[in-house]
Amino acid sequence: MSDGDLTTPGPAPAPMPSGIASGVGFAGAIAATIVAVALHSTHHPLLALIPLGLVIAVVASLTSWAGGLATAWICWFLDSGFVIGRAAQLTFAPAAQLAALVLVSLALVAGLGGRAYRRHRPKAGPRCDVQPIQSWKERPETLS
Repeated sequence: MSDGDLTTPGPAPAPMPSGIASGVGFAGAIAATIVAVALHSTHHPLLALIPLGLVIAVVASLTSWAGGLATAWICWFLDSGFVIGRAAQLTFAPAAQLAALVLVSLALVAGLGGRAYRRHRPKAGPRCDVQPIQSWKERPETLS
């Protein structure tokens, strides 16, 4: 296979650093919680898992296990404190326990999928066999 072949798996790129991913996950979790509360998911707590799960899936697929699980942890805190328990205090009701199970499971599955994609994604490289120009003297156009 040539260097320009885009189907050759290359080395796995580094995932997003966990610290940055946790910050992105925290900001996304706050926005998702605001959206969930605005859509009245306090009456149907399982509906809040949709925007929170979307945040977890995106962040967990782009980062390491630690970043994905930290995002799930933050999302569960916000879900338990502001959607299920409306007084900004953590609750351990059955709905909160189910939410924790769903969010952590989603983080693990999305993290596994992101890791598999990073490992087997097409190698970045030139899209054609055009050789780069070595110096300004070899440029095809002339300078006036």
